[in-house]
Amino acid sequence: MVGIDSFFPDIEDIPNLIEEFSKLLRWKRGNVRVLLEEIKENFILCLMVIDNDVDALKVVPKLKREEYKRLLKIGFNFDKLSRSYWRKKTIKPNEELKGSDLEFFIGKGTEYVVDNIYGKIKELMLLYEIDKENPNIQWDRRIRNLHKRILILMGHLQGYSQR
Repeated sequence: MVGIDSFFPDIEDIPNLIEEFSKLLRWKRGNVRVLLEEIKENFILCLMVIDNDVDALKVVPKLKREEYKRLLKIGFNFDKLSRSYWRKKTIKPNEELKGSDLEFFIGKGTEYVVDNIYGKIKELMLLYEIDKENPNIQWDRRIRNLHKRILILMGHLQGYSQR
């Protein structure tokens, strides 16, 4: 996973990643918690493809967007996912992100990352709905890319970011 190690220097395996996600949820309440639970579920679905060789075509229709769409309708401030959202923290520059496919996240805030994650989920779901049998669509690669974005968000929310 290019560019992810710097966000989680202590994490080497999947159970630790799940534990980190659980730590994120520990003190969250209300809309923030519900959205993070939905993101966690999508994260676990991605792990099934990456770590357990589950067919990506079985996972795509299970991805969730309901809470995100509900919160979008009510004008929810997605920066509230961050502990100190009033200070507008951003993804910090680092050597692993520079030059990677994730470089465009440098300097972006929580809302941007969340919107990007859900934009990818929407794209996956539309592709699945319209042309799931297309052999040119690399489903596993697309799930990996979604997984990377969720890891970026996790790292950002855990505090591996800057103002």
